[in-house]
Amino acid sequence: MMPEEQEKQGWIENLLSTLGPSEAEAGPFGKIGKEFSKKLTKGAISRAEEVLKGKPLWDKTVKTVVKGAGDWRYIQFTDGTQRAVTKDVITELSQEVGTAAKMAELAAKELGPSRLEQAGKSLEFHKARQMMYQTKRQKQEWLTIRQKHSKSSGMETTDYVWVDSEKTFLPKEYAEILEISGAVKIKKK
Repeated sequence: MMPEEQEKQGWIENLLSTLGPSEAEAGPFGKIGKEFSKKLTKGAISRAEEVLKGKPLWDKTVKTVVKGAGDWRYIQFTDGTQRAVTKDVITELSQEVGTAAKMAELAAKELGPSRLEQAGKSLEFHKARQMMYQTKRQKQEWLTIRQKHSKSSGMETTDYVWVDSEKTFLPKEYAEILEISGAVKIKKK
């Protein structure tokens, strides 16, 4: 490719990265569209694939997640279709899948110290995750957006409560375990 062509191609990719698709289809119509789609979605496998592969999203099963241009990621489904989302959405979906897995793990444990230990680890994890947000309102906005993206994909979301003593949101079941032990105080409505 000539330098002018490379510059033009780079400009087009940067523009598309900024605008981004609202939703990618299995394959755009026409030869040019198919080549263009291959160029956009040809990327390294995203780390999120480990978490999302095989999971149901948007009534489909995730086959893989690949990096696109800029912050775009492409969730490819087993039916041959794909969906373009930003890196932030992938992170939120991965977090919700991880939380659901941990909640299932908790449910399988017998009552006792192992449940309290898991709840304590979750508290520390959630405090660290929310540390970048300065106020309760900012933390609430983060949680609301995360749950909105999860719900739109068809996932069931985990119930969270405000742990007043720790100034953080925590899955309700963990918070209740910690409150019963006297470790935290949940904000009552």
